[in-house]
Amino acid sequence: MNAYMAVVLGPGTFRLSRAISRCGWLIGFGALLCLSLMHIFICLRLVEVPQLIRQDVPNATFLAKLFLTRRAYWVVAVLSVASWFGASAIQLSNVISNILTVVAFDVAEYADVHKFRNTAPFGWKLFAVMMLAVTIVPLSLKSSAKDLQTKASYAVYAMLAIGAVEMCCAFIHGTFQLLGPNPIDYDMVGSNIIDGLFDMALAFGGIAILPYVLADMLEPQNARKVVTKATTRIMFFYLAVAMVGYFGWANSIQIMTPLQMMMSMSFGYQSCARIISLLFIIKTLTTFPLTFWPLYREVESLLQLDEVLGVQLHLPWAVRRQMVLKVATKICLVTMCLLTLLLNGQSSHRMVLLFMGIPLNVCHFAFPACVGCLAIRRHWQLLKTGQEAREDTVEYMFHSKKIHYWSVHVMAAVMIAICLGLSSYMVLNLQSAPDP
Repeated sequence: MNAYMAVVLGPGTFRLSRAISRCGWLIGFGALLCLSLMHIFICLRLVEVPQLIRQDVPNATFLAKLFLTRRAYWVVAVLSVASWFGASAIQLSNVISNILTVVAFDVAEYADVHKFRNTAPFGWKLFAVMMLAVTIVPLSLKSSAKDLQTKASYAVYAMLAIGAVEMCCAFIHGTFQLLGPNPIDYDMVGSNIIDGLFDMALAFGGIAILPYVLADMLEPQNARKVVTKATTRIMFFYLAVAMVGYFGWANSIQIMTPLQMMMSMSFGYQSCARIISLLFIIKTLTTFPLTFWPLYREVESLLQLDEVLGVQLHLPWAVRRQMVLKVATKICLVTMCLLTLLLNGQSSHRMVLLFMGIPLNVCHFAFPACVGCLAIRRHWQLLKTGQEAREDTVEYMFHSKKIHYWSVHVMAAVMIAICLGLSSYMVLNLQSAPDP
């Protein structure tokens, strides 16, 4: 389950302490705990889907094809492709941002990817894209289960190291401030709760990769146990990073993230910021194939490359042609992701908000929550028609069908409300300056 943790644990972790600072410790930690429990709930409902509908689930859009009309399926499929394309493009932007942090002489002055996009000559940006392509393209072409699992392990270890370095710096800074002449204050209720909740919600993007991970598990009977362990670890990791980070930085990170605060401080903190950025480069490069994997799977499903008659008959020329088309599709998709790095800062900011405002919200938050409702409804239909013979094989919540039924519907309603709020927030910020 390292693949799932590698995708979910990302740059949103850097924003959690700032989210607590903006919300205040009472609302902040309460909201983070609630979101973590909701995350666990939705993931467990996704694990139950194959058991409820008595069908294997190869990918996320298969559920849309199963539950929705043909037009609705195409809408979800296109949004799913857009969400994974946006996630892949954002990861490449994070690589450039962290490379600037590592190599910049003055971290506080030059480690700004938006400034780089706006001021760097086109030739330099093109050179950076070409150099990044040398690393990204070979990583993207290797998509076997073993390769992805190895990359996921490196990504998780890098993220744990990042959390350790960030928490150590925060703890040291908070201790000196606490023992100093002017102890820092911790607000119970913050003054910027909306922005704080937005920062917090972004940390849970990536749920949509779970169906792909479950479909490729060697021991699917252990899926519930493995998913529970992975989501619980994510919850404790987030709570620890947010708690220690807020203790160390308190209200000084209302605008900047802890990483940006460290960049503007003394040499020791700047050195730690460079280490974090270097680790995050490793994490992002090893995670990119994991976010690119569902993007390619969705595009391949839409193109129906495996449904050609010659391929189904295993004709040598058809199999060779299929392999060439698959490689060409991967290279084309990677190239499109890399070309987004040539956009200027404001255009990149708007692209990120558009991708996150609709595709990511729908496919990573709203639709996974609604799947639980659709699956339990399909299960009840099977029971009524007599197609489901053994009801006792399904584990309902609290051993009650009604509690299970209403719980997933309430959760879906809450997630839809959250997604509408996130989308409205992003639309209102389309004309604003890029957030730090």
